[in-house]
Amino acid sequence: MQARNARGRERAYKLADSGGLYLFVATTGSRSWQLNYRFGGVQHTLTFGLYPEIGLAEARSRRDEARSILSSGATEIGVEPARTELGGGERQRHIVLTGHFAGADPRGADLDAAA
Repeated sequence: MQARNARGRERAYKLADSGGLYLFVATTGSRSWQLNYRFGGVQHTLTFGLYPEIGLAEARSRRDEARSILSSGATEIGVEPARTELGGGERQRHIVLTGHFAGADPRGADLDAAA
């Protein structure tokens, strides 16, 4: 309910959920689901999408997926847009979270083995 009623203010603000997930409300009133995480002493922010296109349940699911990727040793998380054909010419837009690991080439080749 708070997400639905969130409006832009003079300064941007955050509405906290759980597990580090929050709704960032910009001064323009734009609302986006975000998660902060730290790697190597540096804070990074991952944005899952705009509210109301991405609901709370979907944002929590993406948060859990991102935390799982990070706990498996990923150094950062990438977000790749994707589309799924639903049949009848319809398409569904969504994102795919990908983990980038130290010593690994994003194309899948192991950099340590090449050296």
